Amino acid sequence: MRFPTVLFLVSLITLPSVISAQQASALHNGAKIEVTDRSGHRNTGILQSLSSDSLYQFAGKDGRVSVLPVSSLTLIRVSRGRNHAVGAIKYGLIGTAVGALGLGALGAVLHKDGPGSMSQGDDVGIGAFLGGIGGLTIGTVVGAAVGTEKWERVYVAEH
Repeated sequence: MRFPTVLFLVSLITLPSVISAQQASALHNGAKIEVTDRSGHRNTGILQSLSSDSLYQFAGKDGRVSVLPVSSLTLIRVSRGRNHAVGAIKYGLIGTAVGALGLGALGAVLHKDGPGSMSQGDDVGIGAFLGGIGGLTIGTVVGAAVGTEKWERVYVAEH
C-alpha cells in the first residue's frame, strides 16, 4: 500500500467521533464531494484526503486544495454519478415550459387582426403548442446527454 492510502485508512479509524465508519467508507480519495459549512456556503471538489479533523479537497478547475475543518461542516455529499433518464425528464419538462411560454408570447406579440385571421388566443395556443413540442424534444435530448448528478448524503452534523 502507498503511504497516502495508509494515512487515509488510519484517519478513518480515528474519525468515528466526528463521522461514523459507514459514512467515512463512502468518502474515498478521488471521490467527487460537495460540502456545506455552517454559514451555508457550498463547495464542490475532489476529495484528496481526510484526517481526524480536516478534509482536503481539490476545488475548481485551478487545482487548488481547500483544507476544511470537519467541525465546521454541516453536510457532506458524495456524487454517485449521473442519471441520464432523470436528466431527460427534468430538462424535457423545463424545455416544454420555456418553449411553450416563449412561442406563446411570440404568438401574442405577432398577432395581427384582419379579415380571415385567427384570434389572438388561437395564435397564442398554436405558438405555445409548437414551442412546447420543440422544447420537449430539445430538452429531452440535451437532458439525456448531460444527465443529472446523483448525490448521496454521507454526513449530516447534529445540531
